[in-house]
Amino acid sequence: LDKALPALDDAVKCLKDLKRNDIDEVKNLQKPPGGVKLTLEALCIMFGVKPEKVADPDNPGKKITDYFKPAQKILLSNANKLLEDMQTYDKDNIADSEI
Repeated sequence: LDKALPALDDAVKCLKDLKRNDIDEVKNLQKPPGGVKLTLEALCIMFGVKPEKVADPDNPGKKITDYFKPAQKILLSNANKLLEDMQTYDKDNIADSEI
């Protein structure tokens, strides 16, 4: 907890600096970096957005779980709403299934 609380405080400060243009920039990425994908996966889980199964580019015939396309369609399509939802998210009552 001693390590987690400072990280949470830093994240809340960064969230306050996040702007609509930042969200729009992420939405328009064609191939997001790993950190962006991981962040969007976490947001999808937090807000109940289901992933899609897509073809695995590294393994023909296999499918992988993709959160980026659903995040683009649902979360990133309304930057102002996403910013508000993140700022008002009840971080004190996160379900065990989301952790």
